[in-house]
Amino acid sequence: MTTNTKTVMFLSVVLAAAMCAGTASAQEVPKPEARIQTGSTWDDPEFGALKEIIGMRRVFVSADSDPDTRRLILVELARDPFLTVVDQKREAEFLITTRWSNRRTGVGPDPGGHRVSRNTLVAAEYIVFLRGQIDEEGLQHQRIVWSTTKEQAWIAGITFYHHPAANGTREFLKALAKARNEAK
Repeated sequence: MTTNTKTVMFLSVVLAAAMCAGTASAQEVPKPEARIQTGSTWDDPEFGALKEIIGMRRVFVSADSDPDTRRLILVELARDPFLTVVDQKREAEFLITTRWSNRRTGVGPDPGGHRVSRNTLVAAEYIVFLRGQIDEEGLQHQRIVWSTTKEQAWIAGITFYHHPAANGTREFLKALAKARNEAK
């Protein structure tokens, strides 16, 4: 190594050390209990277990501003007398949401054979989550405790399977009942 290269490397190390030493005391990270939530994010979610919510009662349901989907979820949740659906997120102990995606899977003749129709697959991701920790930027990360994906196929105008929201809620309630029984 040449003398100039050694000098540049030495100065880089000294400068980096000085920068770290100078900012360590000036930028203390607040303790988790002192952090204030400024928003929420799905980036980098935390993952937990369904057993974390077995004693919780109050649930908020968000369904991508689709009232029919929300209504189907509420009908299924009403079958569990322990759960209470609340109208505001801040009142909830845990939350349920759905995310939708549509995919055209091809085209085919309708049942009468007179015209061509689209075949579509609708997928719904059904997520049960808690509010996670608040990070240094004030963003609250979601803590996913249970999830599933349900599909509904539309072929030539005919629907196959039950609505994904109903199927997802039924599966969630079965898993929740199993977790409650295991906890006893």
